[in-house]
Amino acid sequence: MQQFITNALIATILAANVGEANRLEELFSSWRDAQSKMKSLVVDFSYEIKDSTFNRRTTFQGGLRLLRTADGELLGRYVLKETGSTPGPDIEALLNHGFNHGSVYWLNHEDKSAIRFDAPGDDLVAFLERWFNPFGNPFVALLDKKRVEKNLGVQVAKQDAFYTYLSVTPKEAGQFQEGRLVLMNKDSGNLSKNMPRQLWYAAGREYTFDVKSWRLNATEPPNLDEFTRPEERPGWKVVNFPFTIGAKQK
Repeated sequence: MQQFITNALIATILAANVGEANRLEELFSSWRDAQSKMKSLVVDFSYEIKDSTFNRRTTFQGGLRLLRTADGELLGRYVLKETGSTPGPDIEALLNHGFNHGSVYWLNHEDKSAIRFDAPGDDLVAFLERWFNPFGNPFVALLDKKRVEKNLGVQVAKQDAFYTYLSVTPKEAGQFQEGRLVLMNKDSGNLSKNMPRQLWYAAGREYTFDVKSWRLNATEPPNLDEFTRPEERPGWKVVNFPFTIGAKQK
């Protein structure tokens, strides 16, 4: 009897491990498929920064918009609007990434200025991770399975009828302490199966993103005018990073 119980327990553990591996592979496969088919993506979310040291919370409403052109160029824009009684200025970034070039712009509408970051190579994920990532460093890496296996520990913490909960930990100390990703198990309203419902990570402070809608290849995609580079906007100044003396103006 004791041997039967032991064998049953081992079988249960093995089955759970197989189920976890299958679910992770399903998620990676789904994300790869979404990337390959993406013509446009519109994500609406809320964002909270919790600073326990100073007992302070800062909240934002955010939007991420991506568009892939007929030439294969990837254009992106995200905006964070702080909420509360005395909100700060909007945070806005633009992405312009083509076959052999890539740039991100951080915009300041108050004085019509922008900081430009150029991609040093063809590693798009690394570039997005560093310069164009409204969701924090732990999560852009999940777009690349090899990068995950190298840099992150990802496990299925639990599942229920609606969600899969992933725990995310770095293999090397530095960027963050721990993270959590809540994913949809099925389509629901404006949220798609296998796509994020909530993202959270701790890096000194706690960062939480609640996804309100996730629209892939929507019938009304972003307009090209949304992604106009600052160099092509009258009166805008552009300063390259690393910073150099002088600025381009048009």
